[in-house]
Parts: sequence; C-alpha cells; structure tokens
Amino acid sequence: ADQLRTPESGGKGQLLDGSPSYVTNDKALVNNLKLNYQVVFAGSEAAQITQMKQFAKEKKPFLTYWYSPQWLFEKVPMTEVKLPAYKEGCDADAAKVACAYPHTPLQKYLNAD
Repeated sequence: ADQLRTPESGGKGQLLDGSPSYVTNDKALVNNLKLNYQVVFAGSEAAQITQMKQFAKEKKPFLTYWYSPQWLFEKVPMTEVKLPAYKEGCDADAAKVACAYPHTPLQKYLNAD
C-alpha cells in the first residue's frame, strides 16, 4: 500500500475505480480484508484508462478494478491480484464481502436482421 499512495488516497494506497456508479465490491473488500487502501474514483472508464496508461508510461505501480478480456491489456501490462476464492453466496451481503468476484463468462450475441 505504501508504494501506491497518491494525493487522492489520504495516506493509504490507492485502489483506482472508474465511475462511482459502477457496482463493485471494492470498498467492502478493502474494509473486510483490513487492507490499507482507499478507493478513488477516476470518474469514468475513459478517465480510468487515461490514468492507468499514465501510470504505465511513468512506470508507476497501480492497483485498479478491471476486467478481461479488454484491449487495454495489450497496451498496459497488468497482473490479477488473487483475492480469497469465490464461493457461492460469499457475496450475498454486500457489506460483508471478503472474497473474489465470481467468474462471469463473456457472452456475445448477434441479430442478423
């Protein structure tokens, strides 16, 4: 966490999220896993991408909530941080979440009309 401090994170490590309107478990994870991080919102996915690219350009470490597959992995090297394993129901109470996100397979749809 010490290596990830920013002016916005108030002396803690920064966990960069996109828009505050996105549904994540990040604040609960930080709290319930007793992590020394502050969730900081970039404001939008575009702003989050800009910040991530800037960190990479400056060779600064960062921690963020992101998803795969996504084109940004070709531009910015990232490695998944392993959280406690997801088990059915471990995220049932949003305030008590202390596990990884469930794996959600990518689904694509096409309408020929």
